[in-house]
Amino acid sequence: MGGGWWEARNEHGQSGLIPKDYVELVAADSLPEPSMPPPSLPPPTLPPQPAADPWAQHNGQQSWNQTQAQVNLIAH
Repeated sequence: MGGGWWEARNEHGQSGLIPKDYVELVAADSLPEPSMPPPSLPPPTLPPQPAADPWAQHNGQQSWNQTQAQVNLIAH
């Protein structure tokens, strides 16, 4: 090229001009082997599934109907 500029190509195959003072010419046989990509992450932990009866979710395993039946027994 000249004038302090070199033409270079990146790992994606794109080429362009770069200032020669910003790079160092390295022989291809002295380059390290490419590193392996990091392992993929495990899937995220999902929150527990809600109880079929929202009332039971907050009050143990007793459903709304069971609680209402007990209240009716006490009230009568």
